[in-house]
Amino acid sequence: MLWPLNLEQLMHLSFEPSNMNRYAVALTTANSVQFLPLGSILTPYQDEFAFAMEPDWNGRGAIRLEGKVLKLADRLLSKYATSMYLVEVAPSKKGSLSFVWEDGDGNYIYLDIGPNETLHLYYKLIDGRKWEGVSLASDQRIIDHLVRAFSFVRTQNVSAESIVFPGGTSNRRERLVSV
Repeated sequence: MLWPLNLEQLMHLSFEPSNMNRYAVALTTANSVQFLPLGSILTPYQDEFAFAMEPDWNGRGAIRLEGKVLKLADRLLSKYATSMYLVEVAPSKKGSLSFVWEDGDGNYIYLDIGPNETLHLYYKLIDGRKWEGVSLASDQRIIDHLVRAFSFVRTQNVSAESIVFPGGTSNRRERLVSV
């Protein structure tokens, strides 16, 4: 769960040790503190977007990045995506957070997660599949395309059982591991 607290609310909270183990403070702005779950896919990238939690963060009227957008991004990326091949995380002036995955072999995915649970997805895979659409996160069609977009990662993750050692063959069966 990701949730904003102003500093006055934070001072009045009582944290139980069992609950504190599940959350890490990700962002602190002048007006609020944001919590991300421990192990969140977003945690390693927080420096890429933390500054955008302030109103007018670019000095030209940018909409602040809201906790709801981060919560949705964490949920979608944790469930459907991966940090493998993630090459860019950037906020937009419209209050969204965009992600780019590129594997160097021609597979490319762009996902922008915005206010009001708006998703913009574009992908182009080396097997010829390509799609672009904008919809709500509740639209199963865009979620299905998100799953298809990351199929190239699932087919590249091979288990240790399929390793063939130099000078010999493995006596184990090859199998792919779904991510």
